[in-house]
Amino acid sequence: MDEQTYYYCAWEDKSISFYRRFWLTWKDIVFHPGDFFNRLPRVHDKTSALTFAYLSSAHPFLLLILLLLGGNYFRSLLQLMMGTLILMGVATIWLIFIPFVLYFSTSIHHLGILLQGKRRKFHQTFRVIGYANALLVLEMLPPVTLPAFIWYVVVVTIGLKRVQELSTLSLIHISEP
Repeated sequence: MDEQTYYYCAWEDKSISFYRRFWLTWKDIVFHPGDFFNRLPRVHDKTSALTFAYLSSAHPFLLLILLLLGGNYFRSLLQLMMGTLILMGVATIWLIFIPFVLYFSTSIHHLGILLQGKRRKFHQTFRVIGYANALLVLEMLPPVTLPAFIWYVVVVTIGLKRVQELSTLSLIHISEP
């Protein structure tokens, strides 16, 4: 099989429109994680995964804002202005917070790999965690929060197994407390 056609991620294909790339990648991660992580290019690029994680976390945040605005929480202009300032402050903190959470989560997972004596690449673990954040969109919906979290753990496990070429037994040891 040709290496160029085998390793493919819609999000990293700049010839496709922005939201189409997001939708195709999100759909692959959520519904076909094994195929997605098998085809994920093994490149030294963390920005694509970081950008995808930002967008995956921004969609639930925007949904929350729309719910607040649509819920008639702001009855006067002053409340609307204060609410807007608070939301802008929270959004700024959120933008700073996402990379720290991604690096911390990646470090924990990668430490588990390293403690087993396996030398694997950190940026590949980062890409798995970043793309697995696609499930944040589902975790915002209260009826599916718990199943989405469980599926997130499964997707990360599948991603680490496929991208880092780890055995199932190794992954069980990584996830043990």
